[in-house]
Amino acid sequence: MFLILLPIFGLFLHLIWPFLTLLVRQHVSPLRRLRGPPNPSFFLGNLMEMHDQENTDLIARWEKEYGSVFTYRGFVGGCRLMITDPVAIAHILAHAAETRPGEGAYEKPDFVRDSLATMAAGHEGLVTVEGEQHKRQRKILTPAFSSSHMKSLTPIFWEKAIQLRDVFLFLSQDQTSFTSPPTSPTFSSGTYSSGAASPTGDTPDYPVSQPFHIPFLRQRRVPKNIHTVPSSPVESSLPTPPTSPPAISQTSRGMRIDVLSYLSRATLDVIGLSGFGYNFDSLPHPEELDASGKREGKKDSELAKAFSVIFSSARKFRAMTILQVWFPFLRRFRRNSATMDAARASMEKIGLQLIEERTSKAADKDDSSKDLLSLLIRSNTAEQPSHRMTVQEILCQVGTFIAAGHETTSNALSWTLYALVQNPDKQRRLREELQAVHAEIASSFSQLATGDLAVLNDDAMRETLESAISKAPYLDAVIREALRIHAPVTSTMRVCLKEGGDEIPVTGSWGTVDSSNENKKSAGGYLDKNGVLRDTIRVNKWDIITIPIQAVNKSVALWGEDAALFRPERWENVPPAVKSISGIYSNTLSFLGGSRSCIGYKFALTEMKIFLYVLLKDMEFFIDPSMVIEKKVK
Repeated sequence: MFLILLPIFGLFLHLIWPFLTLLVRQHVSPLRRLRGPPNPSFFLGNLMEMHDQENTDLIARWEKEYGSVFTYRGFVGGCRLMITDPVAIAHILAHAAETRPGEGAYEKPDFVRDSLATMAAGHEGLVTVEGEQHKRQRKILTPAFSSSHMKSLTPIFWEKAIQLRDVFLFLSQDQTSFTSPPTSPTFSSGTYSSGAASPTGDTPDYPVSQPFHIPFLRQRRVPKNIHTVPSSPVESSLPTPPTSPPAISQTSRGMRIDVLSYLSRATLDVIGLSGFGYNFDSLPHPEELDASGKREGKKDSELAKAFSVIFSSARKFRAMTILQVWFPFLRRFRRNSATMDAARASMEKIGLQLIEERTSKAADKDDSSKDLLSLLIRSNTAEQPSHRMTVQEILCQVGTFIAAGHETTSNALSWTLYALVQNPDKQRRLREELQAVHAEIASSFSQLATGDLAVLNDDAMRETLESAISKAPYLDAVIREALRIHAPVTSTMRVCLKEGGDEIPVTGSWGTVDSSNENKKSAGGYLDKNGVLRDTIRVNKWDIITIPIQAVNKSVALWGEDAALFRPERWENVPPAVKSISGIYSNTLSFLGGSRSCIGYKFALTEMKIFLYVLLKDMEFFIDPSMVIEKKVK
């Protein structure tokens, strides 16, 4: 009997061992001595309320009460460190990899890497690998994301931006209501909203008879009827003075378009063509749409369908999801696993075909392919054999390119438009700047007056226009501000892997720690649970740290009392305190910093500027004031 029970007990112990080690680590963690919000649930801790943090300003409220260093509770009440202190964040981001062998580093926790791998990036993609493997991959990938190479990809950005604008202008004619791209799968996304637009710029390819309402973020409540007053068609191909948004009428006809879904399709096409020379053909051309807005005669590509299935499977907040983190054997019971497996198989098959094609072309010395995958393969071939990426690693980069270069950019564009419709005066100022840029370049290149498509036929004109757009100060400020208050990725997590733990340095406490003791408020450091003032954070190996990107970007202590407001003018004179933020872009954490910063941020910024130029120069966006907007996080 004992011999029968022994293997059963051994199997049981093997299955629960991760859980037992978790309990021991949490019990001895020095994080237990830090202050933090009360624990509402032994099983889920604060995780449930954190799931909707972007709509409740939860982290800002916690920071105000507990300062820049505090803990919250995770699975079975375990303490997790939350920091908004820029010095502490800089320390963690600077030690994302070992500086000396055996020293340890702050890496992404395994459950985070597994989640990213599941959502198309693969276990050997750039965003999931760590240590020397990450360093090697980033070295090979870096040439593909250089500023010089970005210039070779901009014709794709222009083509898709103009195509998207023309679809909007076509749909703005006197049509019935459209709510999503015709006959299309819905690409899962982290953001949704509501807005509207009217033409104000160049003569469109499709004349517009009235402005139109465009939902582009998730709406909590939808009015039964949305109407707009008619407007005159644009008669001149030259820039015209911006007009105010038309009043809303209860009698005139109107329509609504799902802008985020169209933006998502446009950016998917961009990353497909510029990333690996693959045409998703996801965004329809206006001439393909019938009178009801449906696309005729075309279906989504096999890779687009596979990616849609994979990315839309982003797990919602469920108790089972938490259990699967700590009990890996439960992962085999994930929902839609058969569908997911079929989608991954399809994605792998097409990915391998693309790699084989690009590898064959790379062997030709005259190969001039400019997509990122082709450049990656050429760069990989130049490395010593021992330093090259494997085929599986390259395959994972295909999924990484799609996931990182598609959803984040479409979301960022959506939130930028949302910020502008909430601030029509700022949208008007931006349009004036963009139309002035257009007029200035058109004075030197008369072809531009015939329409934006001319940029695809004249390299000198395109490069001159792109240079002017990149230097447009208010456009730059709008994008900086939109990415600050609507960061595409709202938080990131790290785990301490340093043997013996670490002492994380901090600056001062930003929250109200003791209203009766002003000295403690200004002395620097932070107060622990016992009221002791400390100037470092003690962490053990395996302790988990959360960096709330969005909360730091909107910290009142760093940005001032108007930190939550969209105010592009702040970039004319930024507060000195923000210079301590160690982000790679614009004193924000939107693209992180250090060796794990976003390798494609210049790609994203260039794409955003071109899309905003094309869309905002020709159309005026505005929002239905009865809409209630919230963010959706998966």
